[in-house]
Amino acid sequence: MNMRRNQGPLTMAQEPPIDRTLVLSRLDEALVSNGSRYQLSCNQYGAPLTCKGTSTCTGFAPRGVKPQWLISLSGR
Repeated sequence: MNMRRNQGPLTMAQEPPIDRTLVLSRLDEALVSNGSRYQLSCNQYGAPLTCKGTSTCTGFAPRGVKPQWLISLSGR
């Protein structure tokens, strides 16, 4: 969750270090396989959690700077 107005994957420094503009706040990942779309991301706006990503993620393995998420498309 981005808590600061200049926190995100793409921030532009117009007059460094004071004036920064958030250009891209987040990305929503999805996987398309054999004509089916699987949502991999998850969002929370207030109390309800609106996502499908938690149903496809079956595991996580920290691998240094490149973590690995295990995804199951069959629901198993």
